[in-house]
Amino acid sequence: MSKTVDNSGGSQPDPSKTTANSSADKAAAAKAAADKAREAAVKASQEAKRLAGHAWQESLPFRRWAWLNLRVWVPFLATPDFRDRQVAYGGRENRDGTKWNVNLPKQCWQCSKKDGLRSREYEVDTRSFEAPVAILACTVGVALCALLLGLWLYMPLALFSFAILAGGCVMLYVKSWPERVRLLQWTCNEHADGMRQPEFVVYENELHLILATSELADAASAELAAKRRAGGQHAEKGSDSTVDPMARVDSPAPQKPQAYKRDELPPIKLD
Repeated sequence: MSKTVDNSGGSQPDPSKTTANSSADKAAAAKAAADKAREAAVKASQEAKRLAGHAWQESLPFRRWAWLNLRVWVPFLATPDFRDRQVAYGGRENRDGTKWNVNLPKQCWQCSKKDGLRSREYEVDTRSFEAPVAILACTVGVALCALLLGLWLYMPLALFSFAILAGGCVMLYVKSWPERVRLLQWTCNEHADGMRQPEFVVYENELHLILATSELADAASAELAAKRRAGGQHAEKGSDSTVDPMARVDSPAPQKPQAYKRDELPPIKLD
């Protein structure tokens, strides 16, 4: 009797090994995905830092201009050197509409030399603000109150404080208008290459110039005082020949009504 032997049998896969391999593959895939996410986060962080640094550098002129205005609006923030170099020109003498015309004293901006000078003219646009200190004080005060209440009671209210600050900045822009400043400054040949445009701020109908040296600021202040004294003396001399428009010189004095004497009686009409 013959026996049949099956020689075709191969090795069967082990289920436990298959499960282990699939788990290892999933873990490797998850690790690769986590690495990619980490790399993407690092790249995004680096790009955000780069953009923030670029924006910070681009905003440097605006930040300087804002700090300059704040030191003029709030003199408490200005340093003694800043105040020594500051000169205020009145709008009555140097302003025509929204255009300012200022000529600095004829001396070198750096060394105060008065011989061999040449002039340079600057014409720049700026903005003038109406009641900026009041707007800033109200905006910062309300935003600070909202921030404190938000941290204490309701967190979204703290985020609303940033919207209040943005609204204050918009209000500042709405309550402003452009003005043009023409400025004439003198220099000697030695300091001609280093001469720069003076900083200036228009505030409360005055043009505040921040000059390079305190000597130039003193000369400008003395020149302004002399012009104002000369203008006052001219007004006093012309006051004698000035006619008051409200005076009635040519009008005759009113006549008094004729009165009867005590010993005279009015005539009596007889029938």
